Formats: sequence, C-alpha cells, structure tokens
Amino acid sequence: MSRNYKSGSRIEYIIRDFYRAADCEVIRSAGSQGAADLVVFKPDGGVMLIQCKKTAEGGTAQFKDDVRRLMSFRVGGKHMTHITRWLYVLRTRAGVVDTFLVSDDGAACTMRLDWGSILKVVKGYRDG
Repeated sequence: MSRNYKSGSRIEYIIRDFYRAADCEVIRSAGSQGAADLVVFKPDGGVMLIQCKKTAEGGTAQFKDDVRRLMSFRVGGKHMTHITRWLYVLRTRAGVVDTFLVSDDGAACTMRLDWGSILKVVKGYRDG
C-alpha cells in the first residue's frame, strides 16, 4: 500500500466520521476510481457525493479530472437533483479544508473548515 494511498484514505476516514458525528450514514468507496470517495446520506433525505483530496497549496485546477467525474455523475443516464456533489481539499500548509460545491458549471468554493476543528469533532465521536 503506497504512502499516498494511506494519506488519502486517512482523510476519507476523518471526513466520514465527521459526517457520522452529525447523524449521517456514510459509505466509503475504498480505492475508488469512480466519482466519489464517500456517499453521505443525510437525516433530511439529502445525498452527498464527496471526493477527498490533499494538497500543500493550489486551487481545484489540479483536480479537474475529479471535478469532471463528479459533474458527470448520473444514475441510469439521469441527473439526480437531490444529490449534491462536493470536492473536499485538505490544504496541509494552511491547516484548512476547502469545500467546493460541484455543479454542471464547475466547482465553486463554499466554505473553509479548520482541520483542527474537524479533528476535534471526530475525536469526540470516536471516543463517545
């Protein structure tokens, strides 16, 4: 197992547990080559597809293939309106996670999350 795979899967597990702490059901697609690393089923009935990435710095341009796969996600050839598509990028130097909502028009940054705060929520969930 490569070091990059271990690092990437660690982020996926942390984001998975972050959503589980919020009473969501989460499925992780191990070693996924598909559209999403995580599928999140929210208590309100919404569904999220999340692709997790890690970088020292930079924008979403380096993840254009991942954004394209998320943009083109369909079920039976149909666009699913109740599914939101997200790209989560951990910026290791800044210690933040930028979240990008992916639509048919591309990816737009919606919020920046503090990585330390995410880790605290996950630790509380795992210890609880």
